[in-house]
Amino acid sequence: VAHGLVVYAAVAQRPADVSAGGRTFESASVNGTQWTLPDVRDIGIDRGRFITRDEDVSGAQVVVLGRSVVDELFPGADPIGRSVRVGGRGFRIVGIQVVQGTAGGQSLDRFVWMPLTAFERTFGAPSSLQVFAAGPGGVPVSAAEDHARISMRARRHLGPDAPDTFDIITPEASRTFVDRITVQIGAAGPPISLMALLASMVVVTNTTLVSVTQRTREIGVRRAVGARRGNVILETVAESLIVALVGGAAGLLLAVLALSAASGPLGVDLSLEWPVTIGSLGAAGLSGVLAGWYPARRAASLDVVNALKQE
Repeated sequence: VAHGLVVYAAVAQRPADVSAGGRTFESASVNGTQWTLPDVRDIGIDRGRFITRDEDVSGAQVVVLGRSVVDELFPGADPIGRSVRVGGRGFRIVGIQVVQGTAGGQSLDRFVWMPLTAFERTFGAPSSLQVFAAGPGGVPVSAAEDHARISMRARRHLGPDAPDTFDIITPEASRTFVDRITVQIGAAGPPISLMALLASMVVVTNTTLVSVTQRTREIGVRRAVGARRGNVILETVAESLIVALVGGAAGLLLAVLALSAASGPLGVDLSLEWPVTIGSLGAAGLSGVLAGWYPARRAASLDVVNALKQE
């Protein structure tokens, strides 16, 4: 704690295998950290506890395991108090995390947490550290950020004119970055959708024209027995509408499957809302009507005698 303004927790990370009882969990995300980390971010302890202050200071060989590591090494057993080997050293399990899911395509259930001093003793001094920080309630984020910057500059002995040799990323900055990306993607969406819609209209128009050409004699027979031009137009437009709606429904189904498949790795709830679905089907239907209008007019204007001569 820095003068009651900011709570710090350093984290070093590297991949390593974790083994116990003849089982091995490969390439777990091993994190060396400090006892203050739960005050900065939600660790989510399901059973047991997190690292204590005494264990942090003394570098005790204790670990908190993610759910995937527990399920792999201790299927159906209680791991609290048992030992695992990380980096050739034995560590006692003191806590288990709840299921964390994924974030940015990375599983958060592969984590192993240990005291930073124990991490350094096992793997050596880390080349870089992430320092998580949080200010107490009621303190403006800008004040906590300024205090963190001052502390980091003093720690690195940077002069008044020297630039920062570190980065400070706030939750607001991360959200702003995501919002900016979302806006850019949203701005690119309508032009791309319009181009795709025009391309689909060309495809439906060509498909309907081919259908009209193949059914020239049939259309001539219908006209000869009393069908009106309007009946031919209506039938042709209806055919084009059905083709467009089937294609739109197939596209929506593929979109739903793709979003469902991407939700897990990205850790984001991706789904189609009903207004988007209905709007997409409506746009597909309208494009089908427009695409079928020219083939329908062409079919209705066929000369009956010439159409009957077609084989």
